[in-house]
Amino acid sequence: MKRLYRNPLLKSLYHDDKERVKHILECQVFGFAPTQIIFDISMSYIFGFDEEAESISRRNFFMQDTLPFAEKGELQELVNEKLRDRL
Repeated sequence: MKRLYRNPLLKSLYHDDKERVKHILECQVFGFAPTQIIFDISMSYIFGFDEEAESISRRNFFMQDTLPFAEKGELQELVNEKLRDRL
């Protein structure tokens, strides 16, 4: 996240810091958490930085155990399915 936030190209496209963070979290960062508690902790850590973060979509973050998919070599299919479902 830090590298994306500090990226000169993103800074030139999104001058406003909050808009840049919003763009990164909505368009460039994706996450999976295997359990509800880890999902909740992650959401609190990622979005708990600012009360205005409520306006940032959480559609790229999922509660899903990816281990079974990774073991079968099907992780990319899971990611593709989740991304397809959010459209």
